[in-house]
Amino acid sequence: HEDSHEDLHEDSHSHSHSHGHSHGMDHNTWALFLHFVGDVLTSILVLVVGLLAYCYNPETHKWVEYGDPTAAVISAAILVATSWPVMVSCSSIFLQSSPTHLDVAQVKRTILAIEHIHGIHEEHFWQLVDGLVIGTLHLIVSKNCDWNEITVAVKNILHRNGIHSTTLQPEFVDTPESIGLCEEIGSCVPECLGEKCCKPKRRLSASTVDTEA
Repeated sequence: HEDSHEDLHEDSHSHSHSHGHSHGMDHNTWALFLHFVGDVLTSILVLVVGLLAYCYNPETHKWVEYGDPTAAVISAAILVATSWPVMVSCSSIFLQSSPTHLDVAQVKRTILAIEHIHGIHEEHFWQLVDGLVIGTLHLIVSKNCDWNEITVAVKNILHRNGIHSTTLQPEFVDTPESIGLCEEIGSCVPECLGEKCCKPKRRLSASTVDTEA
């Protein structure tokens, strides 16, 4: 009971933290804020250049002539500096890349520490939109395990890492020693040539079945 209470407290704390972080300011709001800051800074530069030209005669103070092109260069640098981070972050979402804050190796190690889980493969984590990270995993588990219990434990781990939309697929094995043996079922049809795992053996098995048929 104490363990359950502790897990629930930790889970609630992590949920509130990730919720505030992911929804505190989305890309639209952040880009609008940076655009506003850029406009303010460039307006200040224009004002300064105008005041210099008004207070100092460019004919007697030649350095005033360099004020306008210098302000233009600084304004361009400000626009690039404020827009580049947003462009990089949005491009990562468009490419459905894994979030930079997510330590996939650590997540896998934590999941593998759960009893009856012997392996993980076909793991994919990507960010669909602001604040929504999706995860899919194939879990190699014992046949005599409680799959519902394992599902809850794995989802709690993923939740604490900011992954709130998950799809888990079990692959039941008789003994841990059978892990790594290539099976004819695999992730696709037996004659599939595009599957990365155990292709030669699966092609051999398929051809053998065709010959026997």
